[in-house]
Amino acid sequence: MQLAHHYFEGTSQAYLVGKHDGKLSRLRPRTTSIAQLLASHGCNDEGFAAFVTQLLQTEPETRPSAEQALQHAWLRGAASGGAYRALAAAFAHGSPT
Repeated sequence: MQLAHHYFEGTSQAYLVGKHDGKLSRLRPRTTSIAQLLASHGCNDEGFAAFVTQLLQTEPETRPSAEQALQHAWLRGAASGGAYRALAAAFAHGSPT
């Protein structure tokens, strides 16, 4: 936690660290939603946006585990073939490769 002050100020102010004009800078993230960002790139799939939003939760308590993520309705619908079943079975047996 020695570097936490570079990323967080207070309880809800998150910053990204990056380079701007060759200098290390703290950048404040935009408030654009995942759905808006995806739509700006031509993806209007609300189910996919919901799936990605869940995976990107910053709090571990609210972020789904790999097993929970595999149960998401969008993923199950998008990969209704054998690939989904093989991946789900691999996670169930403890070897996701």
